Amino acid sequence: MDSTPPAPTGRVTVVYTDVAGSAALWERYPDAMREALELHDALLRETVEASGGREARVFGTAFVLVWTDAIAAVRWCLRFQEALLDCPWPEPLLEHPEAAGVRDAEGRLLWRGLRVRMGVHSAEPVPGSEAALRGPTLGRAGRLAHVARGGQVLLSEVAWREVAALEGEARLEDLGAHRLRGVGGLVRLVDARAPALAGREVGRLPTMEHARTNVLPDLNALVGRDGDLSALTELFGLGVRLVLVVGGPGLGKSRLVREFARRNLGRWSGEDQGGAWVCDLSESRELADLLQSVGSALDVPLTLGRVPGDSVAQIGHALASRGPILLALDELDRLGAEGQEAVLSWMRAAPTLRVLATATRRLPMEREVAYRLDPLGVLVDDHPAEAAAVRLLTRRLREGGEGVRLSADQQRACSGLLDLAGGLPLAVEMLAGQVGVHLVSDLEADVAGRLEDADAASAEQRLGAVFDACLARLRPWERGALARCSVFRGGFDLPAAEAVIDLSEWAGAPSVGDAVERLRELGLLRTTEVPAAPGTRRYWMHPFVREAVSGSFPPPDRAATVERHAAYFVQWGEPWAIEVHRVEGNEALARLDEERHNLLSAVRGVLALRPRTAARVDLALRGARILCRVLAAQGPFELELQLLDAVIDASAQVEGASAPRLAALLRERGDARRVRGQWARHGPTSSGRSPWRASTATRRGRRRRSPPSGSSCGCSASPTRPLRCSIRHATLPAPRACDAKRP
Repeated sequence: MDSTPPAPTGRVTVVYTDVAGSAALWERYPDAMREALELHDALLRETVEASGGREARVFGTAFVLVWTDAIAAVRWCLRFQEALLDCPWPEPLLEHPEAAGVRDAEGRLLWRGLRVRMGVHSAEPVPGSEAALRGPTLGRAGRLAHVARGGQVLLSEVAWREVAALEGEARLEDLGAHRLRGVGGLVRLVDARAPALAGREVGRLPTMEHARTNVLPDLNALVGRDGDLSALTELFGLGVRLVLVVGGPGLGKSRLVREFARRNLGRWSGEDQGGAWVCDLSESRELADLLQSVGSALDVPLTLGRVPGDSVAQIGHALASRGPILLALDELDRLGAEGQEAVLSWMRAAPTLRVLATATRRLPMEREVAYRLDPLGVLVDDHPAEAAAVRLLTRRLREGGEGVRLSADQQRACSGLLDLAGGLPLAVEMLAGQVGVHLVSDLEADVAGRLEDADAASAEQRLGAVFDACLARLRPWERGALARCSVFRGGFDLPAAEAVIDLSEWAGAPSVGDAVERLRELGLLRTTEVPAAPGTRRYWMHPFVREAVSGSFPPPDRAATVERHAAYFVQWGEPWAIEVHRVEGNEALARLDEERHNLLSAVRGVLALRPRTAARVDLALRGARILCRVLAAQGPFELELQLLDAVIDASAQVEGASAPRLAALLRERGDARRVRGQWARHGPTSSGRSPWRASTATRRGRRRRSPPSGSSCGCSASPTRPLRCSIRHATLPAPRACDAKRP
């Protein structure tokens, strides 16, 4: 059809169909392919009209079809796939692998003729536009069809939720979260099949990648930690389930954990495996923060429970259902005993879970194996070039673009400076930004002068002395830019920096982009690359640097920066918050979740400013409403209610706060409390548990299996076979049979 029908009104479901392998068929059998497409088009148009659908557009062998009923649309897809088997296809066509007949082991016909792939997406058209035919709705359906295999029907998550009534007449399989080209964030895909075609094997989807990790690629290589990475691999190979990397700030614990997850992803990303997931807990203080971080990483909406314990059980059930999985928890010691007990409960619920955590000290956790991380060596058999700290220094000089090459004598001179720095990787990287500009002897004298007793100084004192020496050498605008970067949480990109950082008070200051890059070259900022947007850098600041520089931030400048930070992220987040319940809801949630820490910091930051003005409270109201879109969809409710209570209480103390926005938040809080109240009315079961815990326990009871010999949780410890490990620094628990129950 050449003409486009009038744009539909109301909610619509778009089906995008295409013939897989058509190019190869045209090339090999042009006459048969022409006849086959005539059969295909006639069958399609006849069945679409009979099912209440409409043909909207045609692109070669692809059709765009529209229904106002999602169930009718998916039902047509399944019946059309079956009808294709009975078409009188030309005999020559059936000789080609892309159209040949295929039967299963029991003789049932699964494939015959053209393989048609389909993508299905539902949405509300934008008023006054042809959104269903040209805009995001068609784009999403088309992307689903393009990643589908021949003969496969892929549904978006939105369409899936609208066709739940088809469970009896269709097999709906959740394929998990994937990345689609041109779509930000993760997209959940669902495979729909007619029962008669359930035996079709379509293989792995050709998406950009199956989302089995959230580890971002580090643009700076890890240096000098190959032995530590091998040691961690050996520990997990011995059957250890909880490894705690212990060490002070600046040792590179976070980078080591991320690099381990990245290098060993293949171990946890095969079929029926759960992947490797890293959770940054540097901004976490209580159980609700841990639940939100882990739930977000695993894509588990924590909306089923009325108390935090229910969310803990929900995450445990998700971990148990995903097979072997690695969960890396960075800065676990920031949480109290409640958070640590939650981690142990997940290990009891999921026998195939492995936990790799970092902390500044040992934690009183059952079956914890502590691995002490040492500083980098500064001298190896009188050969400084072979020392890890010197290799890291020269590597960072080369990556920083300084063009500095250290001779053997310079390397020997630097080894004294690096010894004063204690071989701490963070200190070495900060010094790399100064070695190319200042004399090594001057830097060494400065650092030594800041240590009362260089021989007896602790690692924290050495790191502080190096930071102070580097900070003293920064130009005023560099110090100002660094202080202003400290307001960000969870990282930031260049547009955010340009909106928040103001360098206008310093004459001769460069652009914000150049200033941020300069701080990166000085080792004061780090960068990662965002996989969903190749070439896009995301900057982040080490927690030690943030805490050290925030104390020197003048209050007036800090207040202005906090307001700019809040204003930027509120303005950035509001359009995405509107889209949460529209066409691109899945993508909108993913984008908002990426900036969750910045949004939370924006709300909390403006609420902490004094005096508390109507303008500041208004920013908090707007930011809280954005966050409610994420927390209402992903949970946990506890964090949402805490946020709402704080903002509503603050608005009650200030005259002039926006009444409509306050009313909207009051409704949000009422809805959140109503949902929790609904759970409360269901009440605990006779066993005293919540309904979620009871159902989880029942499922676990039905699936109980015998563990391997040694212990009931599958680890290698037992009274008769002690856990042995040749790894240095690994502190092992006393050998005994553990009492964890294997589901």
